[in-house]
Amino acid sequence: SRSASSTKPSLTIARCVNPYKSTLSRAEMARIQQALKFWGFNPGPIDGYYGKMTAGAIKRFEIDRRLPVSSYGSINGATISSLWVRC
Repeated sequence: SRSASSTKPSLTIARCVNPYKSTLSRAEMARIQQALKFWGFNPGPIDGYYGKMTAGAIKRFEIDRRLPVSSYGSINGATISSLWVRC
């Protein structure tokens, strides 16, 4: 994984994900997948679907960053913020 001093992913400059929504759109999930890929955690295809590979990448990211681990099928706000895709 990349260090915290790395530059922010460019995808977050104009686009973000609201961590307080109860559901995420495919476009928002794709942004999360892109950010996971940027940080070196393979989410599988950037397709906007929350599948097993994306869930695994989220869990590995959370463990690596010492964040609370999200339950399967969800992503907590701390994780979204740490990925730098928060509004």
